[in-house]
Amino acid sequence: MDCSSCGNPLLLPMCFLSAGCKMLVTLKLNNVVLLDNPSMPCFPTLKTLSLLSVKYPGGDEFVKRLLSSCHVLEDLVVERCPDDYVTTFTVRVPSLMSCVLRTSEDIDAYGEDGFVIDAPSLKFLEILDHSGASCVIENNMPNIVKANVDVADSYPWKILRSITSVKDLYLCFPISKDAYPAGCVFHSLVHLKICTCDRRWLNLLMRFLRDSPNLQALKLEQCHTCLAEPHPRWRKPSSVPEYIGVWVRNAVKRCVRELDIEINSLSAENPVTLPWSLCSAGCRMLVTLKLSNMTLVGGASSLPASFYSLKNLSLVYMKYPSEEFVNKFLSNCPVLEDLAVQQCPGDNVTVLTVKIPSLKTLSLRNSTYRDDDACGFLIDAPSLESVDILDHC
Repeated sequence: MDCSSCGNPLLLPMCFLSAGCKMLVTLKLNNVVLLDNPSMPCFPTLKTLSLLSVKYPGGDEFVKRLLSSCHVLEDLVVERCPDDYVTTFTVRVPSLMSCVLRTSEDIDAYGEDGFVIDAPSLKFLEILDHSGASCVIENNMPNIVKANVDVADSYPWKILRSITSVKDLYLCFPISKDAYPAGCVFHSLVHLKICTCDRRWLNLLMRFLRDSPNLQALKLEQCHTCLAEPHPRWRKPSSVPEYIGVWVRNAVKRCVRELDIEINSLSAENPVTLPWSLCSAGCRMLVTLKLSNMTLVGGASSLPASFYSLKNLSLVYMKYPSEEFVNKFLSNCPVLEDLAVQQCPGDNVTVLTVKIPSLKTLSLRNSTYRDDDACGFLIDAPSLESVDILDHC
């Protein structure tokens, strides 16, 4: 029942659902007011429930009774709205496998409202809450596979301490020092993505590199646009911490198979500097390498002898020490299959040479701001199956 186009929410007595509740498998409500009923109907077959911009005059207890009447519920989506009459939205559903909890951007809770979760069978969890409300997971989730946590809560340890079994994790929150209790180890964590919109993301990353012994893929990305003054972290190259290479070195020494570093700098003319030698330690295990808006430092002699396992390579708005450096780098990838390059002005490369017998997919982009008539590409890739070249310079 979607009433999102209505100016005012629809009043819906729970008794209206009583007649057919024994057969309901999916129930989706949008912009309605659920009126309390002393006799809450039971939903013995309901597996999917979506509650978007729903108001509950019965308050916290009504929500608890509603969810407790769904004995086989597996998928739950909740998007809270202002003045929904609920202080703490409690999700206590033993059968639940997927849970998405969002709070409207119009809510400014400052810790007053929030969520409490007790769902031991959960496999997927997404929490999006920038209101400052508190979110608590009461018990461990041993079956959790994927979690997306994007919150403004100052106590994220109340979430992370219970999802140490997670395999795929996305994080964005404003605290890193006490992100989770000391001694927590994420043994199953394979894929990690951290949003860099807060200045303390480096500390958070260092903790996860230390406490995630089986990490294989790492992605750093600024996922949110700051509408206020640009964050001082990327204001100029000198403001980037000098130890930015430390976590790269730790990552590759841990033999991650995928390394994705996407820097959203204010200016592509001032990329972050990365000593290329940092990638040497783990080059034998890298399968995917994606770099964006960085300057690689070091001569051609600093390159590893070979990237034995590298199959996917993306270089976007990169600057190199020399043309010889990048050409030698590409020739040192004996099993490379997918290559994407987007050049930028001042990258120190006139003619990009791609001589890779194993290459199957190639995408080449040349910046429209390059005005060198002599620039271009030289391609020798006999196994190529797909080519995409865009060059207007």
